Amino acid sequence: MKKNIILLLIFLLSVTYVKSQFDITGTIKDSKTNEILPNASVFIPAINRGTVTDLNGKYTIKNIPQGEYKVNFSYLSYSDLIKSIRGENKTLTVNIQLNPESNVCLHQVVITGGTYSTQDETAIKIETINKKDIEGYGGVSLIKDLSRIPGIDAVSKGNGIATPIIRGLSTNNILVLNNGVKMQNFQFSVNHPYLIDEFGVEKIEVVKGPASLLFGSNAVGGALNMIKESPAPKGTIKSDINLSLNSNTKGIVSNVGIKATPGDIFYGIRAGIKSHKDYIDGNDKIVPNSRFNDKSFKLFTGISKKNFVSKLFLDYNLMKLGLTVPPAMKLFKENKRKNSYWFQDLSNILVSSKNVLYTGKFRNEININYQTNNRKLFENPDNKENFNTVNMLLNTLTYEAKSTIPIKKHNIIFAFQGLNQSNKNNHAPEHVLPDFKLHDLSGMGLVQLNFKNKIHAQIGLRYDLRDISINKQETVKVPIEKRYHNISYSIGSTINLTRHFLLRTNFASGYRTPSIAELSQDGAHGARYEKGNLDLIPQRNLEGDMSVHFHSPKYIMEASGFYNKINNYIFLSPTADTTTSGFPIYKYLQTNATIYGIELNAGYFPAKWINFSAAYNYLIAKKENGEYLPLIPQNKLRGNISFSKNLNKKLFKDFSFDVESIYAFEQNMHHPAESNTAAYNIYNLSFVQSIKIKSQEIKFNFKINNIFDAKYIDHLSTLKGLGYYEIGRNINFGIKLILNNHLY
Repeated sequence: MKKNIILLLIFLLSVTYVKSQFDITGTIKDSKTNEILPNASVFIPAINRGTVTDLNGKYTIKNIPQGEYKVNFSYLSYSDLIKSIRGENKTLTVNIQLNPESNVCLHQVVITGGTYSTQDETAIKIETINKKDIEGYGGVSLIKDLSRIPGIDAVSKGNGIATPIIRGLSTNNILVLNNGVKMQNFQFSVNHPYLIDEFGVEKIEVVKGPASLLFGSNAVGGALNMIKESPAPKGTIKSDINLSLNSNTKGIVSNVGIKATPGDIFYGIRAGIKSHKDYIDGNDKIVPNSRFNDKSFKLFTGISKKNFVSKLFLDYNLMKLGLTVPPAMKLFKENKRKNSYWFQDLSNILVSSKNVLYTGKFRNEININYQTNNRKLFENPDNKENFNTVNMLLNTLTYEAKSTIPIKKHNIIFAFQGLNQSNKNNHAPEHVLPDFKLHDLSGMGLVQLNFKNKIHAQIGLRYDLRDISINKQETVKVPIEKRYHNISYSIGSTINLTRHFLLRTNFASGYRTPSIAELSQDGAHGARYEKGNLDLIPQRNLEGDMSVHFHSPKYIMEASGFYNKINNYIFLSPTADTTTSGFPIYKYLQTNATIYGIELNAGYFPAKWINFSAAYNYLIAKKENGEYLPLIPQNKLRGNISFSKNLNKKLFKDFSFDVESIYAFEQNMHHPAESNTAAYNIYNLSFVQSIKIKSQEIKFNFKINNIFDAKYIDHLSTLKGLGYYEIGRNINFGIKLILNNHLY
């Protein structure tokens, strides 16, 4: 490992240092009235530096390393504006006019695609979910809330335990990232949720399709990247207090954050809690032991100098999640908050160091991340000797060096990445996974081509090497040594045919190696006995994507299609055998599979304060023998009517009212071991009103999910076999206080 770290440093320091900076300055005004906009935000994500306009609407950011950047200009109740700038050894004047009340925002900056670019420049399809949308969902679970997005669904066991699905693939086939860091949460099972919450998340970027080029194994289906909040503008201190209450679960959700940038140094801290009782389903039944409690603590600090940006993050999450399983149902007496039996006790600590060094026109990064995840399972408290039945500790170190070389308007990116991981079973009778060690090394090259802002092309190649070592132990009779190596590639383009019409195509190949569970598991897991398969070979997929996008002042329309051919698809299948204790035996098998589908989106804006939108997704997933794959979501049709109005008053601002409909079609194209799931239709409503007093703001949220208390069940609910429905009507009330102050 030490040799690998040394290679990272050599990789970055091998570039000649050249000192060159420039400044940007300008004024921000209202595009209609030409009124100046004080306290408007200006932020450059690539260097993590920003400011706010003064009382005259003026701003200045000094000592920016030479190069090309995306600058985000924003103001409350106005549409964000993304501006590309290029500078070298001089001051640039960039005057901006922002549009009030505009519904169309097409050029958000995305980070996940390799560099800081806008959505219409990326060949990989990346969708963004902003903070306002996240706050507006008003559900009990972040992952389940994301299933409102076309192409995203969630396998769930109640509210607290949810695993995302992207275009029909989940668990080991997709990645969830915390600010670019791959989460390591024993994600081989749908019963193991990711230890991450929405507190302090600025936006979520969704990669649909193979992302192995960027992240390596386990990204054949796509990725969800939770992007952290940006620091406070220079010379300011910002804080917020958030509280929301949920009627169905008697849920309490609260978090408090404060951040400041007194000079070159910036810092912030955030803490939050979630506490929910057992939920009540649409049949007015209490779903026993669906309660969960979550605590989190987050800290960040860093420094931004002329040619150097360094950031350090610390995330700590602690979750206690009840399990709705038959043994727990027998112990159920009353609906409480405390987890007393049959619950997972999960903790995760993530320390992440991200550093950028500008050497001439080159942008060089070195990132080192350490993650420790502890999973405990507590069952029947009457069995005091074996109350704690599982206790696994997973430690993961990841490191990355990346250099971006601009050549005119084009970029060449080289990256070197590595991972060292080990699992240790502490004192507990059940070893769901054996003790193991895993090592990854990879190299990646990516070329991004830009031609006159009309055509953007991307081509990349990646090589990965993985070593797995499992010693002989109680659950492993013979030592296991495995080595895998794979090549991933991607080629694609976006073509701006006209100012309003965009065509995107991408062809990519991804892979994933068999997981430790798939290779070595040999024991009870939940209500079944699971057996690994040492003969498994890596999955490889080929996926083609195409999408067309049209927008005008009153219309947005987008159509996307994809075809995903997966060779040696790994899945868990029931067998005809049972154990002596009566548990059904499941075994990991492989087959070729095909997943294909379409996603349609449309929006209509008859006036600037009203928005009608609809989205439809259709998906088919089959094995080569014609059988359908397991855990494939229902096709869904989503509709939304949104009213938003800037009241143009000094006190009342940013009013919005939304009505949402979700119709899920009957799922009769399912795996033979599954049963049909009936169609359902639910409605949600939300109301938001902001009150602004000078630079301070109070935001009120009122939401009703499942307005008509519909009795329904989603095909991906693992509680379906127990006869429990999805959560009934839930009324959510939230209040957010935002305080903004200048330090000098």
